[in-house]
Amino acid sequence: MRSTGLWTFPSYINHSCMENCMRIFYGDIMMVYAAIDLKKGDEILYSYVHPLQDHKERQLRLRLYNFTCNCELCELDKLDPSYDQRVKLCEQMEQLESTIDIFGPEHALQKMESLMKKIRQSYAQREKLQLQMFYPLRSMNEVYKLSDQLDKSLKITQQSIDCLSDQLRIDLGPSLYVQMAELHEQTGNTKQAKQCIQQAMDLNEIRMGSDEQIFKWIYPEM
Repeated sequence: MRSTGLWTFPSYINHSCMENCMRIFYGDIMMVYAAIDLKKGDEILYSYVHPLQDHKERQLRLRLYNFTCNCELCELDKLDPSYDQRVKLCEQMEQLESTIDIFGPEHALQKMESLMKKIRQSYAQREKLQLQMFYPLRSMNEVYKLSDQLDKSLKITQQSIDCLSDQLRIDLGPSLYVQMAELHEQTGNTKQAKQCIQQAMDLNEIRMGSDEQIFKWIYPEM
C-alpha cells in the first residue's frame, strides 16, 4: 500500500536526478538534508524519481511534472551509444537471477559472469556515473553468496558501492557496508568488519542525523 502526502514548503525544491540533497520521513514529518557539500548560493535540488531507474522510465515519470530533465546523468544516458544494449544486458541478468531458486546458483553463474563482463565493456567509453552496473553487481553478489564464494561476494559488494554517485552512496551505502561487515565476520576478518560498520555508521549519520543507538535499531544484527 502506497501513501501520499502534501508538504507545501518542500514542494518548492526543484528536481535533478543528480540531487544535492535527500529527504527522509518520520511519520508525517519530512526532513531534507544535504547529500554533498553545498556552497553559498547553490540551489537545493532533489530527485523526483530514483536515479537507478532506466533513463526512459525516469523521463516518462517526469512528464507528470511537465518537464524534461537535462541533468548530467540524463545527458550522459541520452548520448551514450551503448545505453540501449546495456539495458538489454541488464534485463538478461535479471532473468537469469530469477532462475536461481529453481536451478541453483551454479546453473546461472557462468552466464551471469559473461553478461557482467559485457556490461562492464559497454562502459569502456564512459567513465562517469556507471549506475547501470549497480543492479547486475547486486545480482552477482547474490549468486556468489549462494555458492559460498565469499571473497568474490566481498569484492563485488565493494564494486557496487564504487559505482554509485556520492549522493546514492549516502543513501544505499550503509546497508551495503553492513553486508560487507557480515561477510568479513564470516571469513574471520574482524578488523575489516569493524571498519565497515564504522563506514556504515558515518554514512547513516549524514543520512539520518542519527546516533549509534538508532543505527543499532535499524541494523539489529550488528
